[in-house]
Amino acid sequence: MGIRRILLVEDDPDVREITTVILESNGFEVVPASSGEEAIELAQRDRIDAVLVDLTLPGMDGREVALRLQDYPVAILTGHDVDVVIPGASMVLQKPMAAEQLIKAVRVLLATTEDYEQSA
Repeated sequence: MGIRRILLVEDDPDVREITTVILESNGFEVVPASSGEEAIELAQRDRIDAVLVDLTLPGMDGREVALRLQDYPVAILTGHDVDVVIPGASMVLQKPMAAEQLIKAVRVLLATTEDYEQSA
């Protein structure tokens, strides 16, 4: 299957950097984006296996990104207490989280596509 590519959409450069290091140290390739608009452009141009997107982005927020990229497995990242279903998103993850929690969530997110690919 090769290295799985994660589109990480986070406007906070420190959070983006830390999350990138965690993902890359666990064998994932990260395609970083700092805005929803950039994320849409990257998803159209590059091969992406899953999307992690911050809920509160300037301009196009995480809800809109999830809707536009719903052909991919999408997880919403938020620092707010959100207990709702977000259309287009497979899961909502509460920030901050331990590195192990993040990796486990990404593997679960990717498992849906792996199951589909194996049955095809």
